[in-house]
Amino acid sequence: AKTLYELGSKNQYYFQILNNSGDVLFVSKIPYSIQNLASGARLMIKLASDRANYQTQIKNEQTYVVLTNQGKEVAISDRGFQLDEEVELFVDNALKFFTEEYNERNFSQTVRYLGVDGRNAEVYNYQVSAVYPNWTSRFSNKEFLQLFAQTLFNCTPAHVNINLVGLNRGDMGKFEDVYFQFMDEMGAEASDKNKNLDQLKTRILDLLTLKDQD
Repeated sequence: AKTLYELGSKNQYYFQILNNSGDVLFVSKIPYSIQNLASGARLMIKLASDRANYQTQIKNEQTYVVLTNQGKEVAISDRGFQLDEEVELFVDNALKFFTEEYNERNFSQTVRYLGVDGRNAEVYNYQVSAVYPNWTSRFSNKEFLQLFAQTLFNCTPAHVNINLVGLNRGDMGKFEDVYFQFMDEMGAEASDKNKNLDQLKTRILDLLTLKDQD
């Protein structure tokens, strides 16, 4: 799992624990600081290797499996179950994975970080977002847009993804307003930064995940 960059919300993160098939087994119930993410995830994996740390919890008429640490709930299964047999099968499969199949070398494939707003942190790892005005005649030309995109791809390191975001006039105005506010906040002295910074980060991410607008 990679670290969410500065645009993350409030620098607090949850994480998911996945099996070798990419299925989510558990989701942490409490957020962690960026400094404690990896250690928290490794502790979770250790706890999941001991059946004594498994409990159940009923929500909305479904049974969820909960991981505990000295009686404190620290993670919950990603989905609920209707039958006791399904719960037992989930626990058996989870224990098999953590005790027999998991390898520390696969840590980055086993853990996926999430922002406190539920946004998948991997979406913005090693990614550059290029925002362009899609209402202009130049960017309305498909050949020019293709050339623009290809130029960005050719000039970007191979491990960095390019996210092209075409905004209409209204959304571009919103983006510019928020972006320049964000840059002003980032340029301020640490003691002068205020609570608006986290809100601005989230608003930028919301605009960057808009589909191309006409």
